[in-house]
Amino acid sequence: MPNNFRFFKTCEKCGLAIINANFEQDLQAASVTPTNFDMFTEEFTADGTGIDAFLDKYTVEIDSTTTSYTVMNTETNSTVTIDETVDVSNYYIGALFAFDESYNWTLSTSIVVNGQTQVIFDGLPIQAATVPYNRSRFLELGWGDILDFSESNSTGEGYSFTIQSYSPTYNISGDGEIGTTITASSNITYSITTPQGTTSGSYVWSFEYKRVS
Repeated sequence: MPNNFRFFKTCEKCGLAIINANFEQDLQAASVTPTNFDMFTEEFTADGTGIDAFLDKYTVEIDSTTTSYTVMNTETNSTVTIDETVDVSNYYIGALFAFDESYNWTLSTSIVVNGQTQVIFDGLPIQAATVPYNRSRFLELGWGDILDFSESNSTGEGYSFTIQSYSPTYNISGDGEIGTTITASSNITYSITTPQGTTSGSYVWSFEYKRVS
């Protein structure tokens, strides 16, 4: 793996949105959209063009003892300064559709517990920033740590709650235009243990995000 690619992938301090914002013009020249391009999930051909040419343009030296780095532009033989305070408010790395915070979205959600459906709200206006523009964002917003809770959690007094299975779903219809709809759900089975015994149950929490204007 080229050293510069390793830098872009491991620079936790920078973050991919910050990297994209700093190299915005180069990424545009490589025919990708910097605000949502994810170089770690998008396939590209190592043929000296596009993203491959972008990666070839820079070299990076990493000092593991100080966690510092130096980025060099090989064409100009000059040091590149990474602005870690650059504005990335409109960057949505990995978004599967055109995204903008000025769009208006609604959210409808319901929960099915042991076969009984309860609508929580229908067509609620929400901030665009809370829309899960990809599957990972859906997990991050609502369920990012659910698997950390999947082990038996006991109070030490004979009570415990155990998630037995967790299966999220995620689908998109549309390319970001008005009417684009995201449907997602979290399907969970669980057991609850008390001094009186153990009971099992399940629930499905469903979400529908829709762009309305």
